[in-house]
Formats: sequence, structure tokens, C-alpha cells
Amino acid sequence: MSATGTGIAAGTLVALALATGRSARAQHRRASVVDRLCRDDRQPPPRSAALLHPPPWALFRLDDAGLPMRADVAWSVWCWSAAPAVFMGAVIGGWGLAAVAATAWCGLPVLVVGLRRGAAGRLVEAALPDALEGMARALRSGASTHQALAEVAVATQGRLGQELRRAVVDIAGGSGIEAALLALEQRRPEPGVRLAVAAVLLGVEAGGAHARALDGVAGSVRARLGVLGEVRALGSQARLSAVVIGAAPLGFAGLAVGTDRTSATFLLRTPLGLGCLALGLALDGVGAWWMHRLAQVDA
Repeated sequence: MSATGTGIAAGTLVALALATGRSARAQHRRASVVDRLCRDDRQPPPRSAALLHPPPWALFRLDDAGLPMRADVAWSVWCWSAAPAVFMGAVIGGWGLAAVAATAWCGLPVLVVGLRRGAAGRLVEAALPDALEGMARALRSGASTHQALAEVAVATQGRLGQELRRAVVDIAGGSGIEAALLALEQRRPEPGVRLAVAAVLLGVEAGGAHARALDGVAGSVRARLGVLGEVRALGSQARLSAVVIGAAPLGFAGLAVGTDRTSATFLLRTPLGLGCLALGLALDGVGAWWMHRLAQVDA
């Protein structure tokens, strides 16, 4: 393929990526509106026919990654965009490049989800201090523990709000507050959540200065998050270096293919070049994962 054809195909890929991103954002906004209108977790919101339900193993990992969109939206975007990506690979470099594109398209989400492992738990813990302080204010105003929990569940957004509303629904369905909170702790076993559940249950059983205990737990969780944030800030230079090192080979390869016809022909049209491309992508992914592990801060 000529350099002009390669440029046109690359431009088409960019346009396809932009269109996929806009579609994902629109689907996520529509799903968010439906979720707000369907607050009762016992009535699941209707799904669009274009959305694919991920298998259980993928659903767990997508939820744990804390992506800025729902798991079914992310899974659907990835599945629906796989065929155009493979087709463009076949147009640019034949079936060999199509096979490399298919392998890369399967491996990229695995890498992204692996790099974001545990992000959902961090989002839950980040919202926990405000929720505990809100519950303490409700208790001081004379509300019961159940009423305070329901009030905070309505006011809290994000993943923690979803978990609290699910606990409120469990209590309304006949489960005791202890069983509902223990189920929440089992779903979200983060240290801050376990400490908060223990404080709430202790207040339910023993009474006393319940609101003061929740304020103390909120302060402890906030202090712990502050220390972790400072540690992550100190490691930001290492993470940025990892991103640059991982992206540099991709940028250099794209520049070489776009400006040198001989390099493009070798890399995209010959078996040896396709093997080098596949091996380079694999090593680059492994290197990105390894550098992320070295710079990761364990809670």
C-alpha cells in the first residue's frame, strides 16, 4: 500500500476511534440517567439492545477496574469495535496484520484492566469519610441508624452510593441491618469499609456516643487516605516515566511507518516484520505492566 493509502487508512482508524469514544460517552450518559430514574435496585434498569452483557469473569474485573463507564457499556464498545479494527488491519497490511491487530485488540483491554485493578475500591474509600460524617449528622439530629443510613445512601453518589442503596434495599426487604452491612462488607472488603461497618454495628449493639464514633472513623479513614495520596504523589515521577517509556516505542513505530515506505512495507507486509511487530507489542505490554507494578502503592 502507498504512503497515501496508509495515511487514509490511519485517518479512518482515528475517525473510528473518535466515533467509538463519542458513542461510549453517549451510552454512559444515557445509562446514568436511567440509573438515576430507577433508584430501586430491586428493579434493574432496562438495557439498550446494542449493549452486550459481559460474562461473570469479565464483569467482576471491569467493576473492579473502576472505569468511568458501566461495565456493560465498556464491554459492548470493545466487542463492537473489534471487527472494524481487524478489518482496517487487513486493509492496511493484509491478513497477517489483521491477526496482529486482533491479538492486540484482545490484549489491550486485559492490560488496561490489569493496570487499574482495585480502582473501584479506592473510589469507595475516597467517598467513605463524607458518608460517615453525613450519617453522624443525621444521628445527632435524632434519626435512627436505619434512617441515617437511608439518608446518606440517597445523598452519596458513585459506587459507594450504589452499595449503600443496595444495603437499604436489603433492609427494606426483610434483612436486618447487621446482615445488610455484613453483606456490604463482603462485597467491598476494603479496610475503610470494614472499619466503618464495625463502628456502625458496635453503635447499634452498644449504643452510647454513636455519632462521635463515626466521626472518629471518618477522621481515621481520611488520614489514611491522605498518607496514601502523599505516597502516590511522591511516586508520580516514576509512573510518568513508565508511561513515557511505554508509549515511546509505539510513537516511534507509527512515525517510521508513516514516513518511510520501506519500513512500512517490511513491518506490515512481510512475515518477519509482522512477527517483529507482534513481539514488540507483547514486550511493550509486559514492560508497561511490570513498571506499573514497581511504581504501585499498596493500600
